[in-house]
Amino acid sequence: MKKIFEIFLSSLIALIFFPALSMASTSVLFEKKSAVKMNQNVFCLHMSHDCIPCNDRTMWRYQKSGKMTQISNLSNYQCVQKFKKNTKNNCIQLSAFCSICNDGAFRFKDKKIIKSDLFECIQGPRYTLGAASQKCSTLQENQELEVIVTKKLIASGPIESRPLALPDSSVVFGAHDGRLYRVSKNGKVLWSLQTKGQISSSPKLLNSKIIVFGSSDRHIYLVSLKGKILNKIKTKGPVDSSPTVINPNLFIIGSDDGGLYYINSRGKIIKQFKSKALIESTPLLLPNGKIIVGSDDKNLYLLNSRGKLEKTIPTGGRIWSSPARLPNGNIVVGADDGKVYFFNDKLELLNTYKTAGWIETHPLPIGESEVAVTSDDGKLYIFSSGGKFKASYSTGGWAESSPILSGQVLVFGSNDGSIYITTKKAKLVKRIVTGSTVKSTATELADGTIVVPTGSGHLYYLQIKKKKSSYNSLVSKACKK
Repeated sequence: MKKIFEIFLSSLIALIFFPALSMASTSVLFEKKSAVKMNQNVFCLHMSHDCIPCNDRTMWRYQKSGKMTQISNLSNYQCVQKFKKNTKNNCIQLSAFCSICNDGAFRFKDKKIIKSDLFECIQGPRYTLGAASQKCSTLQENQELEVIVTKKLIASGPIESRPLALPDSSVVFGAHDGRLYRVSKNGKVLWSLQTKGQISSSPKLLNSKIIVFGSSDRHIYLVSLKGKILNKIKTKGPVDSSPTVINPNLFIIGSDDGGLYYINSRGKIIKQFKSKALIESTPLLLPNGKIIVGSDDKNLYLLNSRGKLEKTIPTGGRIWSSPARLPNGNIVVGADDGKVYFFNDKLELLNTYKTAGWIETHPLPIGESEVAVTSDDGKLYIFSSGGKFKASYSTGGWAESSPILSGQVLVFGSNDGSIYITTKKAKLVKRIVTGSTVKSTATELADGTIVVPTGSGHLYYLQIKKKKSSYNSLVSKACKK
């Protein structure tokens, strides 16, 4: 095994990503770190040169030569503290569901002792050793489904923004390099526009000719289809929320300054609603013209068609997820307390379901009576419209990518570096390994091609085709847990 590390890691040193770390005692230490796969079963976290924990419970250290040596005299807590270089905390939160304390115990929210190890505490239960040998955990694929994959390197930074598909099948999206890109169907960059901050906001099309989006440079942009800035509106905070189009001449978008801005096609602020904390949630437009939006203050807000507050609905966590309306009128939204909330059409709470990670994604209605939700615990969940659990599928990393429905299959990404295709019952059909985090939500073009951005700055183009067998045969042969 040591030989595997030496050969594999020596070739990947230049590619390993070191995320920024917060030293604040209340923050998550390892923010959604992706694991590096060493072989079929072993995954390791490249935390630092001093301490690299693996899911086989070994720890390793880099030498100047680039080789790895195993550490045998370092405790789990010391591994974390050595990396953090801070010995003031009794417990350090490693993920949404697990902390490690200086008595050596792992605790859920620093209280209940849980059975875990360091790697599992950071990455989640899906990464325990031996999981790769379980059914549906390997690269097992259904051979009745053919997926043609092409990829193009586009951006010089990760892409989290969901691509906007235009009528000519080109797509527009933002990236962490601060640029807004328009890319043709064959992967050619038609133009790019530089802002002064990273773009996580997903652009929308206003009046068939204006692209609107936000940037962390605290501005909301209105841009022509040729990439010319028509107007920009300054706010008092980064704009990571995505816009919602109200009508051809009006859109709304949230800001980290707590404001929900109503802006017309000329770039003029018509009105503004103010919450008590930042708004990263994408607003939901209801059929009656009312708006539902979530906030970091742990509230859902119902605004009437004039933008006036009509109702405040408290939840137990910060709301980065975007609310979704199901065909029966129920509303579904997630929060960072790990819960999925189900409300009726009067916004009365019907049910909640507790997952083991934050919910940052957009719930996806499936047919008339079901909804799909992804969680930072690495799972895709299927629920009834009333909140009854029906099925789940576990990936190998945080699932921050919202699912989309393409024909009869769901498509979403994971921070384990893979794109997943499952049935509507959460059975694995296909897994495409990209080698980079997949946080963005996919977009389907008019011809059925699915565009998936990744953390490496690539666009993956997927053409999903069924072979001669019927879909029922496909489902019956998909791997089962």
